[in-house]
Amino acid sequence: MSIPSITPPSTNNNFLSAPGTKPGTGNSSDDLLDKAEAIAREGFELSLKAKQITNKYAAAKEVR
Repeated sequence: MSIPSITPPSTNNNFLSAPGTKPGTGNSSDDLLDKAEAIAREGFELSLKAKQITNKYAAAKEVR
């Protein structure tokens, strides 16, 4: 009885491509993580600005 050989996983990482991107276009997982981080940061900053505006509005309403 022979033991089947174990081969290393394929180095072809097409399965890591983001939806809507073409494999081999330079979208590495690091690039995608950088994009996701930038989007998350922008969302956080917008959320913070909205909260500041809401707080200013509430404070102005109390002054009346």
